[in-house]
Amino acid sequence: MSVVRIIQGLAVMGFLACGPAAELRDGVQPSDYHLSFQERLRLEISAPVIVVGRVIDVQAVGQPGTSQGDPRIKTQLSRIRILVEAVVKGSLQENEIGFYYFLYSSENEVDLGVPCYLPAVGQRRIYFLRRWKSDYRSVGDVLDYTIQVPTGFHANNFCRNEQAGCCIADLLLTPGEDMDPPSFVAGLVTAKATADILCSTDQTRQLLEQLTGNPDSRIVDGARDVMAMR
Repeated sequence: MSVVRIIQGLAVMGFLACGPAAELRDGVQPSDYHLSFQERLRLEISAPVIVVGRVIDVQAVGQPGTSQGDPRIKTQLSRIRILVEAVVKGSLQENEIGFYYFLYSSENEVDLGVPCYLPAVGQRRIYFLRRWKSDYRSVGDVLDYTIQVPTGFHANNFCRNEQAGCCIADLLLTPGEDMDPPSFVAGLVTAKATADILCSTDQTRQLLEQLTGNPDSRIVDGARDVMAMR
């Protein structure tokens, strides 16, 4: 990377750190580490804005700082830009948006014992956001307050008129474009549990039954295995 590029990058980070983002504080609480799977989903689905998006840029804002909620750890404020593929909940017109997320700093040596969110360009996930000034920020920090979407791309109007929880169930259990079948099958148990909680067991069952007619035998076998679980 050229010296000019490095200087430009530092200038942008400095500007963001001194701008409105300087007012942000992480919302970490030690009690968050003990949230059950269901409790975390209930927190996420209450977000006023829910979107499916692919990460196109991740930028650190300023330097890592000690968390106000948990002084044992450092958090790194980051601005994540995504290409919005579908709006699950809320009113959103932009094709691209940016939002703030306090990440678990690489300087930490404390093991929280729970998954932390690590963004990477190209990820397709469901993001749970709230408005902050003229921008957005995640409803939670450090921990993984996102849901991975291994089913690939779905059109923006795929489940527009559905209740948010059932829309998420459809997204997680309906194959779309550029899907990776092994990843999809590997995540079916979690997808089923998510759909059961956010929508209904009946809807989940119907979606799994539809998968048994998929031309890919791996998906058929995976769906049958999950349906057989008690």
